[in-house]
Amino acid sequence: MRNERITGGNRRLAQWRVTWLIEHSTSHQ
Repeated sequence: MRNERITGGNRRLAQWRVTWLIEHSTSHQ
C-alpha cells in the first residue's frame, strides 16, 4: 500500500519535473 502510494507520487513528480525543465529550457533559449 505504501509502496504503491510512493510510486504514484514519483510518477506525478517525474511528469511535473519534465514540464518544469522544458519550460525552463525554453525560457533560457
